Amino acid sequence: MTAALTREHVHSLGLTDRDFLRELDFTAAQLNSILDLAVRLKQLRKEHNEPELLLHKNLAAPADTARVLSRIFDAIGFRGSDQAVVEELAQYSQVPVYNGLTDQWHPTQMLADFLTMREHQDEPGEQISYCYLGDARNNMGNSLLIMGAIMGSDTRIVAPKALWPEQSVIDQAHERAQHSGAQL
Repeated sequence: MTAALTREHVHSLGLTDRDFLRELDFTAAQLNSILDLAVRLKQLRKEHNEPELLLHKNLAAPADTARVLSRIFDAIGFRGSDQAVVEELAQYSQVPVYNGLTDQWHPTQMLADFLTMREHQDEPGEQISYCYLGDARNNMGNSLLIMGAIMGSDTRIVAPKALWPEQSVIDQAHERAQHSGAQL
């Protein structure tokens, strides 16, 4: 078995970028190709000669991962890209799941930011004022706007309208601001 296993070789199997959701989606030849590839990869790993195309690649099944981690840890910290993944982890976990960062939200950063503001100012949340300048279409813009709305803060987002949070986030912020007295 040679160590040369290239992206082109894997692509030639017709399996690149395909979901593997059920066996019915594949032919016997394709399934055999997967098994052959697995045998080759396992051998290369045993020889400490894994191909570079697998470096920095990870695989996780959120529901199963949540169940396993729940048995081992007191909480699960997730830092990833897809909000749906952290929500699935929380759905299947028996312990708390903390969102350290997703594409939509960054709530643990908000706790850290508000803690810093409190440490440097003897004012309650409803008397804190802050401004975010920049592209607010991301997790930070969403979280800063919502946290300020919940906490009753004077919160300003400074960006061209094209770089504002999605309208649904803005609407949720205004709804929360009605209850907290926040100024947005």
